[in-house]
Amino acid sequence: MSLDGTKKSSRDKTVVAARYELYGSRQSYFTQKMQAAMEWYLKDEFDFKIKGAENTKILEARSGTHQIPVLVTPENWCIADSTPMLVLLDGRMAEPRFYPQGLVGSLTAVMEEYFDEWSARWCIHTRWGTTDETAQHAAMSMMLARNLPEKIARKQVQNVINWGRRASKALGVSSEIQKSECENEIVRTFRSFEEHLKNGHGPFVFGDAPTAVDCVVMGGLRAHFLYDIYPKTLLQDLPEVHKWHDEFGTPIPNDVKIQRDQNINLRTLSPFVRLILSEMSKGFKTFIIGNRDAHENSRKSFVTNVYGEDVSYLYRPYPERSRHMLIHKLRTHLSTCTKQEVDNFKEIMLHYGLEELYLPNMDAVAGSKL
Repeated sequence: MSLDGTKKSSRDKTVVAARYELYGSRQSYFTQKMQAAMEWYLKDEFDFKIKGAENTKILEARSGTHQIPVLVTPENWCIADSTPMLVLLDGRMAEPRFYPQGLVGSLTAVMEEYFDEWSARWCIHTRWGTTDETAQHAAMSMMLARNLPEKIARKQVQNVINWGRRASKALGVSSEIQKSECENEIVRTFRSFEEHLKNGHGPFVFGDAPTAVDCVVMGGLRAHFLYDIYPKTLLQDLPEVHKWHDEFGTPIPNDVKIQRDQNINLRTLSPFVRLILSEMSKGFKTFIIGNRDAHENSRKSFVTNVYGEDVSYLYRPYPERSRHMLIHKLRTHLSTCTKQEVDNFKEIMLHYGLEELYLPNMDAVAGSKL
């Protein structure tokens, strides 16, 4: 089979030792999220390939989207969307790594949603909405990575920059208040992560091995915040974060038994986890509720208050779809947890005001322990 699933000849040309193939871009947030996941847990089982002119048509036909990354499995399955990719890979390991058993897995999934659906606006703003130097550098590196001749690449640069600036406005980062508060949120997040690493809570968010939330944090650093010119200046005084980023790449064997803290409750959460859940209860929550209400009332746009300012957004179907997928995942995950773990999760969601967004109805789970 070829990449597009068509038979190229009558001879069987099946590759016996097939590997995972991750297609994307060096400058893509979600590509680098998935590359982090693969490097940590499947380093010797995948190849990273640039999505370029030679494979774009086939990849988009098979995956059904123009977005990246795209993962082709050894079975020749083709899947897009980073979170379903991690769920698929989790089921192929000796034990779940990206969404571990117990409360760590459920909290990981909730925190991942924040970085997936909210911090993407940080990336767009700091790349396209700040300095011309940053935008030029990013756009040119993206074009050259696609193996375009430099002359053609330079012609495409301004088109890419114009798209990025339109995207920044569409994501609600256009006023000076939104731009400033967006950058403040980046700094708060990574200063807290600096303290997390410095004070022995690490080397990862939940102890000694990475989960999905580490993958998305590393993806942001590798693709944007320690790659693009402007955001690097915001994080220049965070040596532990830089070290964590620079030392990335050490694989974790699949057969290693990972020990995690099982005594997780509202009172034992690390300061970094507390910060992220607190941030989720602010602008992110009002955006998700506004987007949800727009979906339920068939509205094309909505206005909600973010950072103390009313902001107009176009309704986007994906955040609501993602929220529904997360609720389903939490319902399934929590049905395998103890009653105490479920109670602890409920308490945490209620404390941070996230229950109406993500607390599943456990009564709907067939075979639930509750």
